[in-house]
Amino acid sequence: MYSLEPQSASSTQKRAKLNHDTHSSGSKAIESTGSTHLSRVRNSGLWADKYSPKTLQELVGNSTGISALRSWLKSWQNLNVSSRNSFRKAVLISGPPGIGKTTAAALVCSELGLQVLSVNASDTRGKCSSVGDGVDGILASKIREFVTNKHIHSSDNAETCLSSALIMDEVDGMGSGERGGISELIDTIKRTRVPIICICNDRYSQKLKSLMNYCLDVPFQRPNKLTVRKRLLEIAQLEGLQVDTDVLESLIELNHNDLRASINQMQLWSMDINRTSLTKRVSKKDITTSVFQTVDALFRFKPVEPLDSLSNSVFQHMDLLPLFVQENYVQMRPALCDSELHRLDLMAVAAARVSEGDVFTTYMNRTQAWTLMNPNGVLACILPAAAMRGNRELYGQGERNFHRFPSLLGKISKKNKTERLFDEITNNLRSSGCSHITTAEFIMRYAFLMKRLLTVPLFSKQRGGNEIEGISKVVSFMRDYNLSKDDWLNMQELTIFSGKGPVFDAPGTHIPTSVKYSFTRACKREKIRN
Repeated sequence: MYSLEPQSASSTQKRAKLNHDTHSSGSKAIESTGSTHLSRVRNSGLWADKYSPKTLQELVGNSTGISALRSWLKSWQNLNVSSRNSFRKAVLISGPPGIGKTTAAALVCSELGLQVLSVNASDTRGKCSSVGDGVDGILASKIREFVTNKHIHSSDNAETCLSSALIMDEVDGMGSGERGGISELIDTIKRTRVPIICICNDRYSQKLKSLMNYCLDVPFQRPNKLTVRKRLLEIAQLEGLQVDTDVLESLIELNHNDLRASINQMQLWSMDINRTSLTKRVSKKDITTSVFQTVDALFRFKPVEPLDSLSNSVFQHMDLLPLFVQENYVQMRPALCDSELHRLDLMAVAAARVSEGDVFTTYMNRTQAWTLMNPNGVLACILPAAAMRGNRELYGQGERNFHRFPSLLGKISKKNKTERLFDEITNNLRSSGCSHITTAEFIMRYAFLMKRLLTVPLFSKQRGGNEIEGISKVVSFMRDYNLSKDDWLNMQELTIFSGKGPVFDAPGTHIPTSVKYSFTRACKREKIRN
């Protein structure tokens, strides 16, 4: 159990008097517990604000990200104006809420002597399609001054202007309909002459896909349990509280190492004079992570993490996560491998676990044995990722440093679309009364023959076609077999194979443009369905 009594003996012997002062700031709160619990008057301000970091040394965790941000800002200051065109003019800091992204950006800028203008990008939500237009009045002019590095009381020469930086917070908070906002931000980055720091919670958001191409990626992570516990103990000591270490660890675990949420929870404890059980004291914070964030956490090299925590993260995306692991484990370079041979050995271990997990998944879906879901998550996701934990390698020029979306899902979607289109063509053939074949028979025996009958008469004469004279023949064939204009287009798409040479060329490339226009008018004139 824990005690929230003050550590000072003299302060506990003072009985608080009721304070009916209704000052607007609400700076004091009173607790009265009768003869057994003494009262305490406390400042009602949020501890998260009261103990927010004032210097970089007070920041908890993310030393690597802070160093990367500092180096980027120093590199910007050392560059001359002409060389900034090829330099990343913006940085994107990403990470979950409550880990100090905005505070870190402001403190690093202050350390380097930069004048900072902070703008919350989500404040423009629903108001306009432009970042500049979304900020009214003087603030809009300030943004223009910052990005052009020309201030009101300074020279027009950029080299003599004050050093400054623009912080755009919550850039992922713009609505899905505000694509103009992201476009305006990208345009601002292109023409800016000062560093721009963009901050978001989810860097995998589709809205930020285009922005990532213009920003240096600096991911922030939640601090580890030891650093969070150390900071909470410091705050408890400053507030005169006695808190058991085990209780703090439980609080940190249930809040998923969220320092801000843990501080708020501890402040609620200090205001509550009832002695209740630990389960009632500690409230769990529900955190939903995207599948990309979960994959990133699985493959990231870090100290040993409890299996329960990993299983809970995997369970949220059990339908997609095994496919993500299967798609991306071959691109990982394990941090513990010391040679290419060792890397192949670890890759073989991961491949074996992925195969076994696939067997588990098939059996689980076939027999509805959902009790195997947690073991399947360990086998198909956690163990392969544990073998390949490390850094992701880039194999292609200009490839984004993101874990790939499962290509299997794209192939399945393409397969379903192909089957649907072939079914539609076969049904039209049956409805004409000229054929009673199945879809499989049509694909195997008649698909390529029909493609030739629908396209070759329209080819140029150099390719063996009749051009304009062949339109009537194709239209007559389509009317006899109840084919639509969409069927004519789909047949060309469905019968193309990837490769080089005239055999693999799309049929439409051999049809002159004038013939295509005449064919379209003939279909409308003959009332061929679209």
